[in-house]
Amino acid sequence: MKKHIIPTIAFALFTTSAYGQSMQVGFSNVTTVVPGGDIKICKARYGTGYVTSPHKNGAKIHKSSDKGHFIHITKSNVTLHHDVYVMANEYNMSYPGDKGEITAKAYVYATALDRKSGFSGVFSDGQCKGQLTISAK
Repeated sequence: MKKHIIPTIAFALFTTSAYGQSMQVGFSNVTTVVPGGDIKICKARYGTGYVTSPHKNGAKIHKSSDKGHFIHITKSNVTLHHDVYVMANEYNMSYPGDKGEITAKAYVYATALDRKSGFSGVFSDGQCKGQLTISAK
């Protein structure tokens, strides 16, 4: 079984990246983790998606969205298994209306066939979960 670990900086360059470039993040099938939870919270947090860009503070691990999210990349792990890219990332999130306070830790698990197709997968922040796509903007 052949497994390659791609260093974060190489992944950033390969995918036209999570760190330096704007990314389109789309969401679908968003629901609550707990049955009967408040779906309004999830819709307000994610909607159908947003565009992320490097944060104005200049830190490579910080992103902000066109809708007011603040995203701190706490872990980024991308590996190559049999020519399929596998991503498992963790983020501290601040959502629009949170006044910049970190309110959730989000987890993203996604795959891609090549750098042009973008990633697709699933996410959860402990309260909301769903499917997502990530591609260069």
